[in-house]
Amino acid sequence: MKNHELGTGIFVHHRIVSAVKRVEIVSDRMSYIVLRGRWYNIIVLNVCMHQVRRKVMIQKIAFMRN
Repeated sequence: MKNHELGTGIFVHHRIVSAVKRVEIVSDRMSYIVLRGRWYNIIVLNVCMHQVRRKVMIQKIAFMRN
């Protein structure tokens, strides 16, 4: 039996660690970080998509085109 673990991660360079205002883990596949900027805050969203079989992906693309 294989053990699969989900999760997201964010790496921050040591020069901008002081600009980090907030890091939120929304779910197993989504997280975001808020950085303090000079004129406005910057939000970086990190989303991990699961692998989808080719046939299913083709069906989704065809559905969205119609």
